[in-house]
Amino acid sequence: MPINRHLQRSIMFDKSHAIESIGEGAFNMCKDLKMVRLPDGVKEIAYIAFAYCDSLKTINLPESIEDIERSAFFSCDNLEGEINIPKGMVTIRENTFGWCKKLKNVNLPMGLKTIEKSAFCGAGLEEIILPEGLETIGESSFSCSELNSIIIPETVTLIEGEAFSNCLHMEKVLIPDGVTKIGSMAFKNCGAFYGKTFVIYCNENSEAERYAKENEIPYKPISQWGEPEIINTFNGCKGSPVKLSMTCKESDEFTFECADNCGMQSKFTGYSSIQAGGYVSYSKNYELIFGKSGIHIISAYQNGNLLESDEIIIADGHIWGSGKIDKKATCTENGKIKYTCSHCKNTKTEYIPATGHDYTKWRVTSKPDCVSDGTRSRRCKKCSVNSIERIPSTPNKHNWSRWQSVKNYAERDCKICGKKQNMKISHSKKTLNKKKSFNLKVKKCIKGDRVLKYTSSNKKVATVNKKGKVTAKKEGKAKITVKMKSGCKATCIVTVK
Repeated sequence: MPINRHLQRSIMFDKSHAIESIGEGAFNMCKDLKMVRLPDGVKEIAYIAFAYCDSLKTINLPESIEDIERSAFFSCDNLEGEINIPKGMVTIRENTFGWCKKLKNVNLPMGLKTIEKSAFCGAGLEEIILPEGLETIGESSFSCSELNSIIIPETVTLIEGEAFSNCLHMEKVLIPDGVTKIGSMAFKNCGAFYGKTFVIYCNENSEAERYAKENEIPYKPISQWGEPEIINTFNGCKGSPVKLSMTCKESDEFTFECADNCGMQSKFTGYSSIQAGGYVSYSKNYELIFGKSGIHIISAYQNGNLLESDEIIIADGHIWGSGKIDKKATCTENGKIKYTCSHCKNTKTEYIPATGHDYTKWRVTSKPDCVSDGTRSRRCKKCSVNSIERIPSTPNKHNWSRWQSVKNYAERDCKICGKKQNMKISHSKKTLNKKKSFNLKVKKCIKGDRVLKYTSSNKKVATVNKKGKVTAKKEGKAKITVKMKSGCKATCIVTVK
């Protein structure tokens, strides 16, 4: 059965699905697909299997997977959360996660050997740990990503051209002696976004030093990788925290002073560490809050010794700008819009109210009758959800059969519930002498019904007026008929002597 590429929203397999392979292009361009749950036992995800699934947010990769073909998740713009690459994978194929702009967290397995061309190009990766055992980092594999630092494992021998080009937030990279070849423009435009100086940490007479010199990139000895440094643009807004991350040893302690009476307060907010490739990076995090705007001189002390003094510009208030929509509002759920201060880079989030449904006109889907309720429905023009309402039954509105008349008696019943109605007149036969009369009366009548007219089949024998008075005229027989508004009829045979 072909995939409906505009209505499929989730794919979930249970244990009854004995699936070993997701075929080539199986879910390619399923624009509304948001979530995929793959069962254990899947061994392969083929070429462009989930490419261009614009709404896909989450997918699990079972440990049974041995190979993910190239471009399997290419341009899944909203893929996010944590992706764990299965332990059996030895190669990340070309363009596997290329241009997955919201993908920030990927865990690579030990045993991975090769990251092919453009594997994570344009992805939203902010941090990644390259495992020991990795040997090749392919052309443009991390180009245009959001990485700000990277440690290359000792086992890597080749970094191909443009591997980390246009990583505009990249501030530093550690390249060990095991790397014997770095391709052209491998670190082109790194750090360009904030105008920071990008630094290569390497040893003397290494391939990394050669590359740094040829491309006029500042470099430092690997031994200085763990030395304390202040990593911050030193801009802020009054009353909001300025965040500092101090790269240091675990035992180091930091204090901060302001040269003027700026009302600064400092707060320790925690620490983090990264261990990869035989190197350990340890950081302590702080927040500085200023009570006055202006230009201030801040000094940082490491274990009581002056580390660095720098200017910080504190604006009087945030400049939020127009904001960026993180989540669009739907008919039933609030959306989110994120604002970033152009000065201090702090953010705030506001909710966008749900829009509510925009329904079509009601359409009767089943009519009510004297026994059963009916239904009516309408559809939201925006999200296609259906609203269904009950139409109460109509016990007083029956589907009557035709009247059946026998002499002075008429009867009908409801075709649905079987309820009966009947009408009867006072005489079925009457014998009169000439010039005598009698009144023909309706003895049993349906509620709300009334006499429409009386008629005689032979007015020379007997006449009848509009009130039902029958008068004999001459000898013979005449049939007097009573017709009701409801349509039922009854008759009386009059014999005149």
